[in-house]
Amino acid sequence: MRLKKRKNIETPYGLAYSHLAKVSYWKILFNLFVSAWALFYANTFAGIVQDAAEGKAALWKVAALMAIVAVYSFLKVVIKSNIEKKAVLCTQKCKISFYRKYFSQPLWKFESSSAGEAVQHFEGDLQQLAGWITDTRVGLWTGALSVGIYMLYLGSQSVVLAVLMAFFACIQVIPPFIVEHYLDRFYVENQEVEAKITEKIISGYKNLAGIKIFHLQKWYLEQLWRLIKRSVKIGMWNQVALQAEDSLTRLLESILKYGSIVGVGLLVYYGRIPLGAGVMAISLSGTLFGQVNICFSAIPERRLTRTAQKRLEEWFAQYQYAGPAGGVTQISLGPGCKVSQGGKYAVVGENGAGKTVLMKKIMGILEDAGKEIRIEGELPVQLQDEYRNENIVYLPQEDPSFSITAYELYQNAVPGGAEGAVREAEEFGISDKMLKDIPICNLSGGERKKVYLALAFALKRRWMILDEPSNNLDRKGQEVLKRKIMETNAAVIYVTHDLALAETADDLIRVGKEHGNGA
Repeated sequence: MRLKKRKNIETPYGLAYSHLAKVSYWKILFNLFVSAWALFYANTFAGIVQDAAEGKAALWKVAALMAIVAVYSFLKVVIKSNIEKKAVLCTQKCKISFYRKYFSQPLWKFESSSAGEAVQHFEGDLQQLAGWITDTRVGLWTGALSVGIYMLYLGSQSVVLAVLMAFFACIQVIPPFIVEHYLDRFYVENQEVEAKITEKIISGYKNLAGIKIFHLQKWYLEQLWRLIKRSVKIGMWNQVALQAEDSLTRLLESILKYGSIVGVGLLVYYGRIPLGAGVMAISLSGTLFGQVNICFSAIPERRLTRTAQKRLEEWFAQYQYAGPAGGVTQISLGPGCKVSQGGKYAVVGENGAGKTVLMKKIMGILEDAGKEIRIEGELPVQLQDEYRNENIVYLPQEDPSFSITAYELYQNAVPGGAEGAVREAEEFGISDKMLKDIPICNLSGGERKKVYLALAFALKRRWMILDEPSNNLDRKGQEVLKRKIMETNAAVIYVTHDLALAETADDLIRVGKEHGNGA
């Protein structure tokens, strides 16, 4: 898996790169500024030591160097803080773009994926991808360039000195190569188990009252603890790998620190290099080794980023196709069962017979394994959102519980404004206070149902797919719903157990083992 998919913003890497490239360039310039400073400081300090060894006055140079260091330190803090602010802002914009891309996925992808999985993709994989672009990749580029400049400079002083320092620096490649495979493996396992933990916590939060009422606290906490123990176990092995890498790195740092001093000292002692070149090399060694270490540390990070990119690409895989020309005039539910525009069809059957499943298959929320359901000859899961939204409105059995008012919902959901939906809501008996002052999540079940029924009729789509539309409605609401279904020009397919509502249908679609999807 290559990472160089920058121009194609349809790929996760390309989309992230489009937002974070400018920040990465600023960081590259900043790192080069720091590297240039290290070279200047090492050269200046070596000159001061050389002058002192020769008995020349060097006090004013020391004072000047200290003043320059103070100015440099101030500029470094200011520039770095501004770049970090830009990085945070661009990262958040990148997240918004990924959310937008997430919303463009087929409906069935939302049904088949969990909230925990989504959280881990956004918080884990996306962060890994962003970190590679804004930090690791930047460090790799500037590190490689800085190392090249340092080695050229050392080579201009002494080829033997440059070879010696290169040898010591390259020893640092050992730890990253050892832990690369293990970190990648633990990354995938950790993301999967963290997704399950997140999903379990969200599920528990949604059902806290039920857990307490039915005394399920022990069962729930045991389930959660089992997942946490697995996460801790994976994290422990991950920490072992990281600690092994850290221990090896520290050991090598000691070898590099004292080995370079001894090596350079021997070269100076035997006259292979001048004292000034030796002092300059020792002064520069910390920065040189640090830059080489940054380059080698990118080895496991690159592998982790490839894994994160692959996970995101699989998650964001597109399956939608263009819809048929024109509007929806006919929907086929299987052999011998076709529903036409303008008709009214009641879906009936026992509990658990598959009525809601049928509605979800029509909408493309669930895949139809038998591929019998067709909209204008196309599989529902293959229809573009734009085509579906122009032709079909769907109300699920459970109404969404947004923290906005019904009026705000109508303003955003109804093309041309909320007035039409408001009139529909008034017919259902929704007061102005309910519309504009009370969030939907604080309405009763019946009031919430009326809010969404008003929205469905106000949208005036060619087809209405309603799952248990009479649930929670009072008598007045049921009468209004029945009248609305009879008056609308749209084709209406609705699930119901209400015999009075079923009588308004032109035909019944019976669902069950003995009927299949047959009418």
